[in-house]
Amino acid sequence: MEPVPVYLALGSNLGDRRANLIDAISQLRHKVAVEQLSSIYETEPAYVTEQPRFLNMALRGCSVT
Repeated sequence: MEPVPVYLALGSNLGDRRANLIDAISQLRHKVAVEQLSSIYETEPAYVTEQPRFLNMALRGCSVT
């Protein structure tokens, strides 16, 4: 079976936001061969604005069999 391309958007706005992103990537590596990571961007929350700002990023990879 050929690897399937995977594109994921990640975001965190609670606790140690950067550590949460790093932990998510670490856990994803069990199922996804991470090929590239975007920069991390800080953004305002949308819709429910009375909450902390987000750290967001994206990753590109492929499924691991």
